Amino acid sequence: MAGPQGSGIDTSMRIFSQIVGSLGNEIFSFREYHSNIKGRHSYLIAVIDENKVNHLRFSIDILACLEEDSLATHLFHDDISYDGVLIYNKASKNILIKNIRTMESCLRERIIEKYEKVEDLFEIARKKRVQFVEIDFLKITSHIAKNLNIPLREAMISFNIIALAASLKYLNFDFDSLVNILKQRFGKNEKVFRMNYLAAEETYKYIDENYKNLERRFYLKKVEKKEKRILIDGNAAVAIGKIIGGISFQSYYPITPATDESVFIEANQNLDCVIEKDELIKRIEKGELSNNILNYARLENGYYKIKRGIVVHQSEDEISAIGSAIGAALTGARAATSTSSPGFSLMTEFLGWAGKNEIPVVITHYQRAGPSTGMPTKTEQGDLLFSCFASHGTFPRIVLASGDIEEAFFDAIKIFNLAEKYQMPAIHLLDKIIANSMQTLPYFDLSKVKIERGKILNEEDLKKIEKFKRFVITNDGISPRAFFGTKGAIHPLTGDENDEKGFITEDSYTRSTIMNKRMKKIETLLKEVNEEDKLKIHFNKNAKIAIISFGSTKGVIIDCIKKMNLEEKVKFIQIRLLQPYPVKDVEKALENVEMLIDVEMNYNGQLNLLNRMNCLKTADVVIYKINGRPIFLEELSYYLKKAIEKDFSVFEKDELLGFYKAELKNGV
Repeated sequence: MAGPQGSGIDTSMRIFSQIVGSLGNEIFSFREYHSNIKGRHSYLIAVIDENKVNHLRFSIDILACLEEDSLATHLFHDDISYDGVLIYNKASKNILIKNIRTMESCLRERIIEKYEKVEDLFEIARKKRVQFVEIDFLKITSHIAKNLNIPLREAMISFNIIALAASLKYLNFDFDSLVNILKQRFGKNEKVFRMNYLAAEETYKYIDENYKNLERRFYLKKVEKKEKRILIDGNAAVAIGKIIGGISFQSYYPITPATDESVFIEANQNLDCVIEKDELIKRIEKGELSNNILNYARLENGYYKIKRGIVVHQSEDEISAIGSAIGAALTGARAATSTSSPGFSLMTEFLGWAGKNEIPVVITHYQRAGPSTGMPTKTEQGDLLFSCFASHGTFPRIVLASGDIEEAFFDAIKIFNLAEKYQMPAIHLLDKIIANSMQTLPYFDLSKVKIERGKILNEEDLKKIEKFKRFVITNDGISPRAFFGTKGAIHPLTGDENDEKGFITEDSYTRSTIMNKRMKKIETLLKEVNEEDKLKIHFNKNAKIAIISFGSTKGVIIDCIKKMNLEEKVKFIQIRLLQPYPVKDVEKALENVEMLIDVEMNYNGQLNLLNRMNCLKTADVVIYKINGRPIFLEELSYYLKKAIEKDFSVFEKDELLGFYKAELKNGV
């Protein structure tokens, strides 16, 4: 579904996804929106199947357009599939291309070279035997305006519901069932519900009257599913993961595509928690919780009921955001800040301060297209190396990359465990695709959730220590910490190098000792972290051809290998822990590999460079995408087939490093 930014297509597609999911189908949808507030071309794309879907397709089976910009844009890019369906607004077809003011000027100029008005572009669709379903949006909204006695412009707000209803009617979805969904969504506001009800009703009538013998090429099927499922987007999954993981402080400065996560936590920051009496006492004794919690707990039938709140701080900038999160972490809070690429750039000095002082602050980093402001609402994986090496000097950090929405949920919990156990800043690396995708998934298995807070000293522990040394030398590099406010735990923290007590020093021996202590934690972490948190090998572990990648490319790679029936011939090495890099695990995974194919969404193949730096192994082929759009199944399949067949005629040779490379360019 495509239309102007701010026209409600997100709402319509959420309703559509809810309907598809309720029928037992699996859905994977993605929101592609313009960075202006209102007016520019945006769209949502959904892939539906009986089985789990992890990818997006460039070719669209059913395209519903609200207005002329969307109609012309998608027709020009030829992204409707053969025998597809085009649902469009009747008023759009006679518009002159030069008069579409919302269209990107560079795109408009390219279209005008060949076509004068929107209807001229229909020839592209006709060659592919596309079925046209023309809807008179103006007639329908005029009826709504008259019926509700409102201005026509106000009634036109319902364009998104007209497009939704037309799509569902085409798919033969029952009208009464649609009304029930609309009631759930808009029932609290009678006026809004009435408008949307009329929009749906008139659209269903319009199609019945004007397309009596409609030949349907697609249907919505009901699929029986035994397990309970949820429909969730990436931002919400991360937010829920943080809440379940025990977050008590979240800071943010609004930035796309990270903001929705913080807004979700904000909306759910007041929680009622229930915990067994003995469990609560045990956690207090371990130092995981403060004694003060008993002041807010009510004991009933062996259980403590606690009003738990999460502080959500919208700061004045990203520097303040990470600074406040660091401060909260020092008090014992599970603290995080959420940001995107330009915001992370501003955090680098504080990142170094947290690294030097061994503070377990979590940074949830949603990558987007850069550099500078770049394309604020488009995707990229261009911050891999920056996340691994940002800030001056050398200090331990964790960079953990999630590959899909389910991983993002569990990693949002896991990243706190890693940060606190190994006492270092931890970056949860995501991107716009994961943030703005929505997927049907089985209920998350909460039995997998484990909370680890690491070495913590409480007041009783400190009484046994003659003098608290915050940075005491240990065999594993991890010094026990105590929260600010704990009696007997006073210690200084500065930006200067320190001794074991935390006092400033420039002594050469002490500097070397403390620096080695900090870096020792990397060795400890790599020994203790589960293999699946370092990397995952999908399909045949002994395959001679390997694809290596990280992050949101996971889904399309997995589905591509399955579609091409390459499960035995090709394995997919998904790198999850990017810093510290799991060298031994990667080297083992690459043993006996004869062809290595790197797939990522950045210009210079940053994972390939990172792997070359750590494992002295360069990919034979790099497939990359930089236009801000996701990797689509069709384009990846094409280049994978060519690479596997060693047909390098469609690739370009990198003369410096010797590999073949290909840029993927599909996307509107």
